[in-house]
Amino acid sequence: MKISLFDQGYTNLISSDTLEDWDELVDVLMNVQVGSKNGAYITRGFCNGPRADANMQGLDLIVIDGDQLLSAGNTCTPLEPVHEILKSQNIKHCIHSSYSQNIVNGVFKWRCYVSCDDLVDCGALKQGVGEVISLLHGEGIMVKNVAENGVESQPWFLPRCPEGFEEDFTCLYHDGIPWTLGKVKVLSSAMCGLAGDNGTGKIGTGFSWQ
Repeated sequence: MKISLFDQGYTNLISSDTLEDWDELVDVLMNVQVGSKNGAYITRGFCNGPRADANMQGLDLIVIDGDQLLSAGNTCTPLEPVHEILKSQNIKHCIHSSYSQNIVNGVFKWRCYVSCDDLVDCGALKQGVGEVISLLHGEGIMVKNVAENGVESQPWFLPRCPEGFEEDFTCLYHDGIPWTLGKVKVLSSAMCGLAGDNGTGKIGTGFSWQ
């Protein structure tokens, strides 16, 4: 595993350092910083040059942006059920609440990093994303597959929160085994968000707040 770390905000396109293993990644994801929605970020693998898809020399992570549901654009599910599902499958992952958690009307927002050794290209990345989301959909967690999940050089900001919201931050992880492609059949509901279809009613009963 080799993850590029960019030590400034989104305008910085040159990596200053790398995270060399899973433990280093978990360490930085558990360390929330107080400040605006900006700052240091990582890519899902090693970026050899300015941040761009063409410069991504390796892909090590499936990242699921838990920003919205298929049926609700302003919230997602709590992160704890997602953690428990992946943990039950012994999948190596780390999930943390994002900047927008609980800011307005108690919304849920999170980001989940899943280790995967099979991400040889963008097609494999999109397959992996679809598989992880399909696993969640099969358990009633109807997170929407947003475009950012499939962008090779997508910047993922390290955890931050507004002042006074430190206690709302949650980070959970499990040191299991990396995800392997082909583990789960990709459901149509796991891809329909990318096509602009809200997918409501296509599978299961959806997440229950109760």
